[in-house]
Amino acid sequence: MIWQEALVLDPRFRTFAFAGGKGRKYLIRKLAEELSRRGKKVLITGLDSIKLPVAGAIVVGQDIPVLLNQVTRTFEQESVVDAGKGLMDAMLVGFNLKELQEIQRHCPADYLLIELGGSQEKPIVDARLAKTWARTRIWDQFIFCMEIRLIDSQLTVQTAEDFKRFSRDFDQTFTQETFLQYLLDESRGLGKLFKASWPILFLFTDVETTPLENRALALAKELYQKGITHLALANVKENSIRKLKP
Repeated sequence: MIWQEALVLDPRFRTFAFAGGKGRKYLIRKLAEELSRRGKKVLITGLDSIKLPVAGAIVVGQDIPVLLNQVTRTFEQESVVDAGKGLMDAMLVGFNLKELQEIQRHCPADYLLIELGGSQEKPIVDARLAKTWARTRIWDQFIFCMEIRLIDSQLTVQTAEDFKRFSRDFDQTFTQETFLQYLLDESRGLGKLFKASWPILFLFTDVETTPLENRALALAKELYQKGITHLALANVKENSIRKLKP
């Protein structure tokens, strides 16, 4: 798998934001590993807190210039570095958007990968965050992951409660109709992400069977007709990503 070719929409891009649910962390690591093999320096960081990597170099610090100096020295021995403000409960404490902007502006790496909100346990991104991200000019490209199995499934109680900010009538089942509204609505959903100044790649993840692939393809066709033009299917178990053509 050539991860850079699969994920990157323009070879000139150097800063990438990853958000959404299942598959996001995996893709960050795979892209970083591939870029490292090609002799590139990669800095990984995040908004708020993210899980510690299982291996590799970690640099922490509150002062951004001091932190980046330490990152530069670490790159003399390592090609992939994770950076945060500190460590807490097996988590790497991340930065706010203003701090991330400073890191991006003075980044000593060839590539900067930024992990944003969303998790496998809580896959529905708060639309208020999406509106903030849409106004941000830190990254060159946005990559959003959503597990295809989520559609027509029942969300957890907590996630369903959070989702009611989008739809007061939500009854815990994330139907296809609700999914499309959630992605496209610019006032209450994620629609502004797809109207931002940078391009966004939308990935259906865990597309592991023919029925799931057929469903993802049908949804992708509908999303394309609605103006979401950069779409892909991912099966991380098989290290497979397929960009979809219009």
